[in-house]
Amino acid sequence: MKLLLTILIYKTSLFMQNNNFEKLLGRDISTAKSFLGDDFENKLFQKNFYYTKYKNETIYKNFYGIPFNCVSFQTDEKEIIESVTVHFVRVTNRAFYDQLIEIYGNPNQIKVIEKREEISRHISTDETFRQEMTQNIIELREGSFEENPLYIIWEKENFTITIFSRYKNGISEITFKNK
Repeated sequence: MKLLLTILIYKTSLFMQNNNFEKLLGRDISTAKSFLGDDFENKLFQKNFYYTKYKNETIYKNFYGIPFNCVSFQTDEKEIIESVTVHFVRVTNRAFYDQLIEIYGNPNQIKVIEKREEISRHISTDETFRQEMTQNIIELREGSFEENPLYIIWEKENFTITIFSRYKNGISEITFKNK
């Protein structure tokens, strides 16, 4: 039992050392598997868009303390990664934000919803599925982390980092994208 625990801790710490997703930018999509490990399966969702999901949907990896089980990749026509998005199963928190500031510095923009106007709403249902689609026009302003921002953006020399939070749905994502 002690040996198994040591192996699990070692495997987790290896991943945590490699959680610089921006290092995948500009590389061939085949490098994603070695970066994420064998626990993920890579699926071509549509041309130039890969969707990887943890094979066991009840187990999650952590990225600076926030759990995720899905990563998506946008590639160019030569299968070179242009963007990486980590899909979290909850909204990012202050500890996560502070860790990113330690690594990347202060964000360039923090965008908070100033005004939201619903234009249309459509609900479709059947026996097993319910979908609600809403179209909104929103006005954004500069704000702070404490105001539950929609976007937090870091502009680095060669890439951009964007956190997109959906508080109503209790989820968020972080995208690393080549400039």
